[in-house]
Amino acid sequence: MGSHLDKGLLGSIFFATFNESLKEMDANKLKLAHYTSLENALKIIEGEAIWMRDVAIMNDKGEVSYGIKAVADFISDAEDRERLISTLDAVHVGLGQQIILHWEDMKGKISKRVYISCFSKHPPGKEHNGRLSMWRAYCCKPDGVALVLNTEVFRLETNALNAYSSPVFYGTVDEFHAKFRQMLDNIQAHTAMLRTVPREMMLQLVGVAILFGAVCLKHPDFWEEQEWRVIHMPRLFNFPSLLREKQVDFGGTEQTIFEIPLKEAPEKGLVGIEIKDLVHQIIIGPSSRTEEIREKLTHALAEKGIQNPGCRIVASEIPLRV
Repeated sequence: MGSHLDKGLLGSIFFATFNESLKEMDANKLKLAHYTSLENALKIIEGEAIWMRDVAIMNDKGEVSYGIKAVADFISDAEDRERLISTLDAVHVGLGQQIILHWEDMKGKISKRVYISCFSKHPPGKEHNGRLSMWRAYCCKPDGVALVLNTEVFRLETNALNAYSSPVFYGTVDEFHAKFRQMLDNIQAHTAMLRTVPREMMLQLVGVAILFGAVCLKHPDFWEEQEWRVIHMPRLFNFPSLLREKQVDFGGTEQTIFEIPLKEAPEKGLVGIEIKDLVHQIIIGPSSRTEEIREKLTHALAEKGIQNPGCRIVASEIPLRV
């Protein structure tokens, strides 16, 4: 559940939004919360795994299409396309056209098999209540639960899972294009240095930056969600992975999911992902069955060897109608 994004100078050039979000996370002591039903929360704890679902069959099929169109519009604009090509060709001759061909190949793939898990920024002020909008939108009332997670694992630089974390950028297409141009400004400002970066690495860096821009752009009206995503794209990244592909019944329909196993693999750089380390707190959403839910969660945590599990469980005081 880590990130392969470089946090150094290359990171500041190609992944500025990611680096800014990490700084915000540290400065504001943010956690990440996964809003779900009690049933799914118990499955996560007892099965020690988090599901990643295909965006094509999730509740909002526009989750990825909005970003794909924004990138496509940028590249199809004559002026922006020419600047993209000239900027990259100044680094390696022919790299600009190579990137465009690379995007055309990616574009048809990322709308078909993109698997994500969704999390929401969780500032200290939300510690006992959670986000009202998330209770309303994503939890099975009256049994909603938020798993509040420590964030260290989201920033690990490991390919063990072939799944990568990224903040969502909420913006209009014009705002996204401005970010794209900012990346080109950064490349132009560091052209001499980037000429020392091997061509294939440059292709990967620019390609991944464009790809994550497409997959992690959402309409600004969704801003309240403050989402981070963990993303798996098996059609594009074919690294060996600890993820487990499964067929499951979801609402009466069989679908393919990938499970993120919550088991450490220190030899692969994957640590801090087990339940005892990952789960900072569990918030019980507004419910008439609070104590029954608390008992089930307490038992599940105790079964995983967590000492004083009740101390990690709180009940939201938001008076949501159920």
